[in-house]
Amino acid sequence: MEFRVLGPVEARDGDARVPLGGPKRRAVLAVMLLNANRVVPVDRLIGAVWGEAPPATATAQVQAAVSALRRALGNEGLDGERIITRSPGYLVRLLPGELDLALFERDADAARRALAVGDVAQAAAGLRAALDWWRGSALSDLTDTPMQTLAVGLDERRMATFEERIEADLALGRHAGMIPELTALIAEHPLRERLRGHLMVALYRAGRQADALIAYRDARQVLVRDLGLEPGPELQRLEQALLRADPALDLRPPVTVARAGTVVRPPCPYRGLLPFGGADEGVFFGPAGRRSPSWWPGCADRDRSRCLDHRGAGSRR
Repeated sequence: MEFRVLGPVEARDGDARVPLGGPKRRAVLAVMLLNANRVVPVDRLIGAVWGEAPPATATAQVQAAVSALRRALGNEGLDGERIITRSPGYLVRLLPGELDLALFERDADAARRALAVGDVAQAAAGLRAALDWWRGSALSDLTDTPMQTLAVGLDERRMATFEERIEADLALGRHAGMIPELTALIAEHPLRERLRGHLMVALYRAGRQADALIAYRDARQVLVRDLGLEPGPELQRLEQALLRADPALDLRPPVTVARAGTVVRPPCPYRGLLPFGGADEGVFFGPAGRRSPSWWPGCADRDRSRCLDHRGAGSRR
């Protein structure tokens, strides 16, 4: 069974969509899914459906909704019922991998761990995989219920992940292809300063310094007009860096990360020579345990390419 809240609320049994009924039933299920394997009090379910003005029959209607959901969902793959009555409310039982929100968080967390150790390419791919679980705005079929308060929080997590993915793509030199995507995202979310900053950096690295400064001006106009606020310190610092063409804005090569059981060796620094090999390690970096650059003993020439010839390594050309 699959359960989905990152878009319209759905339950699927294989390729078939499970009929859940109207908005009240879907709202009750959504609250339980967002608190999977935990008891949700009846009062909280009532609040999710009717807010602060529930009808006198609210408790009975929630009980009826739960009964209907039990019949629709069944208990396939479980030892016992899918929805359990447990004071002071109900608990929906989910197995690992059944809820799209949990899968999104799993992939996003794995990507952040990759980023923490410098594997930017893996992080970017992982963040894309996390975002692929989304099918639109969270709980998008419950817009006329109090559930929208919860949906806003979920959508914020999606946007934060978008921004992280864009930052990883910028670090990988994908700035030119990202400009249209960033422009579209800003049109949809004009007050997100982090997106504005990413667009400014992408434009600058694409050789469009003037357009990057125009992007800052547009951001400032929107923030002043809509919020009465100047851009935040980070965006202001970025504008100053653009004005002086700060080298810190230039693309830096991503860190290479060794896979388990392998050693990442630096490439040969001299054009025309074969790649750096294991036999060369002691020559370039000194004895084991010492990793500061050095040249061969007895070689007075500081041009290490000629030192190679002194040691008879010219045949490696």
